[in-house]
This record gives sequence, structure tokens and C-alpha cells, in this order.
Amino acid sequence: KKLGMNKERLNDPLFFYQLLFPLCEPSRSGIAGDKRMPYHTQTAAHTNTYAATVGGGVGYGHQWKPVSAIEMIKWEGIPIRHGS
Repeated sequence: KKLGMNKERLNDPLFFYQLLFPLCEPSRSGIAGDKRMPYHTQTAAHTNTYAATVGGGVGYGHQWKPVSAIEMIKWEGIPIRHGS
């Protein structure tokens, strides 16, 4: 109940997905005592850190554009939409 489970959401796959992989930062979800760990925001931060440490966008190769949590969510949805 605390995270919003009800009869209508029982058949909503996105609801269960966001319980496992929060779409927003749990500390900003508005739910008191939300103990979920951040996922997409941390994935974007680590992706950008990795790119910076290996020289992405500097000198040789393609230009690196920092990714956002929204882009990570869209990228992760590609296999789901294509039935993988």
C-alpha cells in the first residue's frame, strides 16, 4: 500500500518494473521512508563517469554527449518493445 499497490495496478507491468528499477530518484519520490535504491540515475552517472575516464569525446573517436536517466530508461525499453 505504501508504494501505491491497488487492484488497478495489479495488471500494470510498468508499476512492477518501477518497483524494481525506480524511474525517478527514490529520495524525491514523495513517499515517506522510500527505501528503494536509485537505479536509472545511478546508471547514467556511472556511464558518464566511465566515458570520462576512458577519454570519450576527447581527441580521437566520436564526440561523447553525456547521457541522462531518461535516455537510460528509453534504451532499456528497446529489448522489451522488440520481444526479447
